[in-house]
Amino acid sequence: FPAAGSKRRRAGLTDEGLDDFDTEMEENGQAGGAINTADGGEIATLTDQQRLHNAEISTALKLSQLPIREAAKVWKLPSFLVSNLERDGYENFFPIQSLVIPDVIASERHSQIR
Repeated sequence: FPAAGSKRRRAGLTDEGLDDFDTEMEENGQAGGAINTADGGEIATLTDQQRLHNAEISTALKLSQLPIREAAKVWKLPSFLVSNLERDGYENFFPIQSLVIPDVIASERHSQIR
């Protein structure tokens, strides 16, 4: 995977939303520091967020390497969906799918709470 943020810019790799976020954080001097609220308080350190982000990415990468049926079991996806994906020739989920599927499932399961 290419390096993120300023490393990607130096390499001429741009046009990704995450890079835009990295640029804003670097320009605001917040990379590696605390997140400041509008009232001057601090809500969390980026180190904590980075650990969570890294864990989510690591999990997504591991799941994207599993056969699609095994990864689908983790999320309790319906068997008809898995069969359709396999019939269409999919062997694995893409890393981005493995990253967002848990959030989509959680959102759907709690949609009545709104």
